[in-house]
Amino acid sequence: MSRSPRPQPTVRSGRPAGRRATGATHALAGFVLGLLAVVAGITFAGTGQEQPLLSAAAEEAASVAAFRIAVGGDAAPEPLAVAVEPVEPQPFLQAGETLFNVRGATRVVVQSVGIDSEVRSVGYTFQGGLLRYDVPQLEAGQYVGTAPPGQPGNTVIGGHVATRGNTAVFQDLPGVKAGDIIEVYSGDRKFRYSVTEIKVVAADATSVMSQTHDATLTLITCFPGQDYSERLVVIGKLL
Repeated sequence: MSRSPRPQPTVRSGRPAGRRATGATHALAGFVLGLLAVVAGITFAGTGQEQPLLSAAAEEAASVAAFRIAVGGDAAPEPLAVAVEPVEPQPFLQAGETLFNVRGATRVVVQSVGIDSEVRSVGYTFQGGLLRYDVPQLEAGQYVGTAPPGQPGNTVIGGHVATRGNTAVFQDLPGVKAGDIIEVYSGDRKFRYSVTEIKVVAADATSVMSQTHDATLTLITCFPGQDYSERLVVIGKLL
């Protein structure tokens, strides 16, 4: 009597479909991470800067960089040709100007009394603890900090009324009268002032040098008295 074949036990091979997909995904991720590690190792080989990949963001950045290198995306762009037009150099100073007196007075003329003098920039001196005007010996001087000729403010110019052995630039200033015209030059520009006030003040009366709202000209010299202890002040307004 023949025996019936014994039923063989059912053997389940493999894993469920979900687990197979997960395993494949892990395998692919491991392959990618290994590839990135190799790339990172080659990139930093011999530099002492070998570092492990730290995050998914770093992995993504490395992948993008590798792709751009592969396709030539990091090639240096061609430089753009930019046309540069030449600029005509301009002189720092104009004709008739000096470095330290670009906008200051350069000449003063009072035709009514025969005054015609060059003007340079001057300052102040301290003698015996007192502030004194620095007056040029051979020409007139515009004081530093006073207004440029023709501009709002007080343009103050001083000069000697007498000197030893030389003609004084303001020796005839005491003959000026109200209404006389004073011309002040700044380079090639000329400004005309009309005399509105003439007065005598103390030698230390510095208020005559104060600034004004309108364009004012003040000429100062020693009053030709016995000891020249006072000052003759001639004030004009811009025409």
